Amino acid sequence: MTEMRAATLPGPGRLEDITVTSLPVPEPGPGQLLLETHCCGLNPVDWKLARFAPPQWGYPHAVGIDVVGTVVAAGPQVSRSLLGTRVNAMVDLRGQGTAAQYVLAEVSAVAAVAEAVSDEAAATMPCPGITAHQLVFRSAVMAADRVLVWGADGAVGTFATQLAARTGADVTAVSADPDRMRRFGAARSATRGEIDVLVGSLPTFSVVLDCVGVERTAASMAWLGFGGRYASVSQANPQVPAFTTALSVIEIAIGAAYSAGEAKDVAALGTALQWLNRQRLETPEHAVVDLAGAGAALEGMRTHGGKAVVRIGDGGHVSL
Repeated sequence: MTEMRAATLPGPGRLEDITVTSLPVPEPGPGQLLLETHCCGLNPVDWKLARFAPPQWGYPHAVGIDVVGTVVAAGPQVSRSLLGTRVNAMVDLRGQGTAAQYVLAEVSAVAAVAEAVSDEAAATMPCPGITAHQLVFRSAVMAADRVLVWGADGAVGTFATQLAARTGADVTAVSADPDRMRRFGAARSATRGEIDVLVGSLPTFSVVLDCVGVERTAASMAWLGFGGRYASVSQANPQVPAFTTALSVIEIAIGAAYSAGEAKDVAALGTALQWLNRQRLETPEHAVVDLAGAGAALEGMRTHGGKAVVRIGDGGHVSL
């Protein structure tokens, strides 16, 4: 097979222009594996990249950075030991995307998926799971901490809430689904409209995990006690006066592991994903679409939020 089907953009811009087209099946280079794709997980970063494309993109360009699939080939000097193994991964956002029948992944970035885990569940894990992992562990969350999670209903927040709670920390989740948050281990939850009142009755937090952005950065910083840690998926850079609360600000940008990091930083993504795959975490709620529905799914995520998975193959050979 030399050609494959993929959900592609003809150029930077509109999500409604995403269509199913043919692309050449890629060949793995040094350090790479070729995966036959089962599912592609879609994330908010995908619609953002589609509209504001990286300069490295060529067209047509397949969307998506998360994948689960079977290893079918390995590049030069790469061990063949993973051939036939089902894995998931987050790929380099500068290269071709994962909403395609075949995908290249760095061997150091992939993680084996347990047989009991569905393709769809495995596809929801890489980008949001690794992001949540970094939010929690770079913030050094521990049992003595009081943690606030913004965006606990989203994909990153789903994983971050569970991971923070599993440390034994006292977790407050900003969520519209209190039953789900209790199931995740949160001590309490409140909606975005209720959180200010709830916080007024609580001690200061030692950690804020911001899974949504900068909208409530100022309030979050005010709710942190001495030595508190504020970790965010945005480029928040709040100014903290010297010799006051001695707060730490942590930016989470896992895609930069490929562009600004070294080989060890890409390998750290794979190590985190391997660990996450063993944790039996509840996955985010998600819609499942086919390749032809990828564009509409991304538009729905842009306008209404949520999470989507593109089903591409079933583990058997896919056909054009």
